Amino acid sequence: MGNLVIAEEEKAIKAVEAAHGNEPRKIHDLSILLEHVIEYAPVVEAIRSAAIRLSGYGVLTRYPPTIELLESDADSALIDASLVLESCTVHMQSIKVSQ
Repeated sequence: MGNLVIAEEEKAIKAVEAAHGNEPRKIHDLSILLEHVIEYAPVVEAIRSAAIRLSGYGVLTRYPPTIELLESDADSALIDASLVLESCTVHMQSIKVSQ
């Protein structure tokens, strides 16, 4: 669950960074990636907590946990992923409109 969900959000955040003329960073932690785009994409500030939660799932699935993930964890991750993608999409659309 974690890596598949996070990969799309990571790409979306990196697309925002690239759209502003910056080289996307070669890291996978969504909260750190957000730190670098907030200055020119303030809309992403609203999704910081979702990004932090999603990053946690990435670590859990790369390094198998000793805790059991529940279906409710997956549901929460999908909601967070939708928030991140929607926020990045709205920002990218606003860039296209202003150009």
